[in-house]
Amino acid sequence: MSWVSLWEYMFYLVLVAATGTMLPIVYAFLKKVKLNKVSQWFGEANSFEEQKERLVVHESRIAGTLVYWKNKAAAHHRLHLARVTWSLVSAVTLPVIVQFYDSGNPWSVAFLTALTIFSGFIVALAHAMKSEEMYRGFRECESDYYDVARQLLDNPTDTPEARKEQVDKFLITAEKIRKAGRKVETSSPPSGLNSA
Repeated sequence: MSWVSLWEYMFYLVLVAATGTMLPIVYAFLKKVKLNKVSQWFGEANSFEEQKERLVVHESRIAGTLVYWKNKAAAHHRLHLARVTWSLVSAVTLPVIVQFYDSGNPWSVAFLTALTIFSGFIVALAHAMKSEEMYRGFRECESDYYDVARQLLDNPTDTPEARKEQVDKFLITAEKIRKAGRKVETSSPPSGLNSA
C-alpha cells in the first residue's frame, strides 16, 4: 500500500470516526430516555398508606424534572467520553504521524487537518458546555433524589404522625435537590444534598 492511498484511507477513517462520534452525541441531546417511575414505589408503599397520595402527587410533579436530569446526564456523559477519547487518540497518534507527514501530499494534509480540527472541535465543545461537570451534577441530582426516596420507603416509622413527619422531611429534601438541579442547569453543579 503506497503512502498516497494510506493517507487517503486514514482521511476517510477520520471522517467515519468523527461522524460515528457525533451522531450518538446529537441523538443523546435530542432524545428522551425512559424513567424508572418512583410512583410505582410510592403506589406499592403499604407502610405509607395515609401518605401515599401526597407521595404519588409529588412524584407526578417532579417526573419531568427527573427525565430532564437523566437526559442531560446521558448526553453530557457521551460528549465528555468523546472528548477524552479524541484527546487520547490525538495525543498518541500525532507524534507518530508527524514523522511521516508529507505537506506535498494533499491526502496527508487533509488527514492531519481533519484529525486536528475534529479533535479540537470536540474538546472545545465539551469544554464550552462543561460536559464533565454537567454530567456529574445532573447525575448526582437524579441519584440523590432516588436515594432519599429509597431511604424513605425502606425506613418507615411506626406511627402515622411520625410517617407524616418523615414525608414532610422527604419533600423538603426533594425541594433542596430540585434547587440544586437548577444550579446545575446554570452551570454551577453542587451536590443535591449539600445545598441549602
